[in-house]
Amino acid sequence: MGLNVSLTVDMASFAVLFVDTGDGFGEEASVVRVLEDFDGIKEMEFDLRPFTGAKALRFDPLNGHAVIKLKRIELWTADGKVIRVQDCATNGFAENGALVFSTDDPQVHLNIDPRLKEVVKAVFRVEYIATGKEAARLCMASRVDRDRAPSGARSVASRIMNFIRKK
Repeated sequence: MGLNVSLTVDMASFAVLFVDTGDGFGEEASVVRVLEDFDGIKEMEFDLRPFTGAKALRFDPLNGHAVIKLKRIELWTADGKVIRVQDCATNGFAENGALVFSTDDPQVHLNIDPRLKEVVKAVFRVEYIATGKEAARLCMASRVDRDRAPSGARSVASRIMNFIRKK
């Protein structure tokens, strides 16, 4: 008879951009992009005009385990200025030029500089190296230190706090 809609949604691979306008991150202030395949580099544009006064962004590159390379992050302002983001916090760890996420909820956090005029668009250019079971396997195979924590990994809270302190 056809697939159950919730089953289809649960099986879909997608990226999400959450926008914090002062009330924190939530589904009501988010934009979803369905990912049909992982071949090549994906460039995802997110229109931020519906979310006035954005203070921070949280990009979830996949709704599952992932190993990615963030090729570029850009913020576009209402006056046409393009800012290439160089600094972000993540709950993944860097290994061999990639971000490895040992969680099925990978996150990249960006603070928006309050001196910028209204940010109207965010662009993320991502290369998906591995996803799903393959990404989980690569994560488990990564070097581990004596505490059994992935090499170079820090807790999400400490990474985010260090990122916030820089601003």
